[in-house]
Amino acid sequence: KAASLGAVGKLILADSLLRDSDDQQRLQLEELMKEVEDKKGAIIVVSTEHEAGKKLTALHGVAALLRFSLLQDYR
Repeated sequence: KAASLGAVGKLILADSLLRDSDDQQRLQLEELMKEVEDKKGAIIVVSTEHEAGKKLTALHGVAALLRFSLLQDYR
């Protein structure tokens, strides 16, 4: 949902996630990356041989830095 709203400023992916995904998951990732790029977001692929990549793998290989909060004001 964040990508479709244009909230994703940076999408960060572990290289192993892209490399080891099955065809269906890879297609979903490619659609997500295209949506983020279409909304002027950046895609960053991090090597899992680097410490940051290993930590990202602990988060299932994907993270996003948002441009704005998605929380709604319930006042």
